[in-house]
Amino acid sequence: MADVRMVRRASLRGGAATRATLRVALLAPLLVALLVALLVALLALAACQPSVATRPAATPSAGHTATTTPSATATPTRPAGPARYSQVNLVQGVTSPDDLTFDAQGRLLFVDLATGSVERRETSGAITTLARGLPTPEGIVALADGSVLVAAQGVAGQGIDEILRIPAQGGAPTVYAHWANTTGNEGLDSIRLDPTTGDLLVPDSPNGIVYRLSLDGQRQTVVTRGLVRPTDALADPATGALYVADEWGDRVVRVGPDGAVITLARLPYPDDLALDVDGSLLVTSLGDNTLVRLDPTTGAQLTVVASGLQQPQGLAIDASGDLYVSEQDVHRIVEFVRQ
Repeated sequence: MADVRMVRRASLRGGAATRATLRVALLAPLLVALLVALLVALLALAACQPSVATRPAATPSAGHTATTTPSATATPTRPAGPARYSQVNLVQGVTSPDDLTFDAQGRLLFVDLATGSVERRETSGAITTLARGLPTPEGIVALADGSVLVAAQGVAGQGIDEILRIPAQGGAPTVYAHWANTTGNEGLDSIRLDPTTGDLLVPDSPNGIVYRLSLDGQRQTVVTRGLVRPTDALADPATGALYVADEWGDRVVRVGPDGAVITLARLPYPDDLALDVDGSLLVTSLGDNTLVRLDPTTGAQLTVVASGLQQPQGLAIDASGDLYVSEQDVHRIVEFVRQ
């Protein structure tokens, strides 16, 4: 019986082994098929993912600090000016100071709307009156011969805007040019020289036109028209472009050398313009009483140079880059000294 049991157990073991072999043989193709299907699925998933380029880390150059610029912000093409200015109250007690400029000797010239006067600040700090009683003087330009041109808005209802010429040593003005104003709105504002051509840039504020006028007064051409109220026009010698403050249009426009006009920036009541020594564009904004710096190519606001000003009507810059602003409501002219 023992032999019989041993034979039976051996027979059972042999049968089990045979069945296991059969099961492996049957399952192997299924496992292979599953593995192949999984591999195909993984390859398909990888093909659907976007490729990502690997960018090497930026390395700061010697003497500079590496910075990152957000991709959504246009990179300024001009410097952002000095980090700080110190403020000096240069002239005080002016009844209603407005536009500013410098003469060939570096002396500050300014107009007083309330008294109708044209004043000069001497290097000693003393104030010399060049003319009095002008009808609402605004823009001011110093010529090479020492004489001064002043834009006079005239008396309301007269319908004439004039540019007057004041002799170098002061005295009675003569009429240099005039335009009709039938709109009933305020008349001429700023006037400026184009340093590249020597022409006078005249924003005809009530009529929404900017003119170019030869200094002999014989040639007048239209630069652009269709503005709401242009109050200042400024030439950029580096690019040949003109910048215009369209005060009632709440914008600064750029007129390209080809005459194409674009809105460069939106500001509340931009009034006066200046090009800084670094090429950036400075704008006084009457709507929020600020002085801002713009990139003259993109119009991006680079910095707020000063805020909390009291009606910043006039703006000028000297050769060293110091800024001068007339604050009409507090009867003073301030100097912002570069640090």
